[in-house]
Amino acid sequence: QLKVSGTILDKKGSPMPGVNIQIQGTTLGAISDMNGKYSLNVPDAETVLIFTFVGNQEMKVTVGSKTIIDVSLVRLVRKPQYRSEAIHLTQKQIHLLS
Repeated sequence: QLKVSGTILDKKGSPMPGVNIQIQGTTLGAISDMNGKYSLNVPDAETVLIFTFVGNQEMKVTVGSKTIIDVSLVRLVRKPQYRSEAIHLTQKQIHLLS
């Protein structure tokens, strides 16, 4: 077993609390603390850690020989697709009311 630790930051360099760090293929993992820090024991160097946080791109990192793994998560940028649907609904509602 190896002990791995690190810090998770956003793209601005601010710590990210509440990030889920999971050992791929298991239910084992950890959650980053208020300072974005985490620590967990992994079975071996081939272990893959999955870092996830709502609204951010998932990141996978193979442990290898590293004992400190710092990551920076990137926010997902999604264009709103609801505008045309909202306009369509509004037009239908107006039509129904008249």
